[in-house]
Amino acid sequence: MNTDASGSTLGAVLLQRWGGDERLIAFTSHKLSQAKTRCFSLEEPAEEARQAHEKEHQAIREAIQAPE
Repeated sequence: MNTDASGSTLGAVLLQRWGGDERLIAFTSHKLSQAKTRCFSLEEPAEEARQAHEKEHQAIREAIQAPE
């Protein structure tokens, strides 16, 4: 998982290495509110990574439960 943050936006991508290539599994981004941009800290990228991780777990659970 790769994460990135600016003063106004947070993002994360989940990649899988396969046969020498990287394949995109999922991505997410989030625009910070004005209040949060004033309070931006190093904790924000960590929070975005946590949220992305939770979304990926949900996507995997749904994929496992999906009928073929």
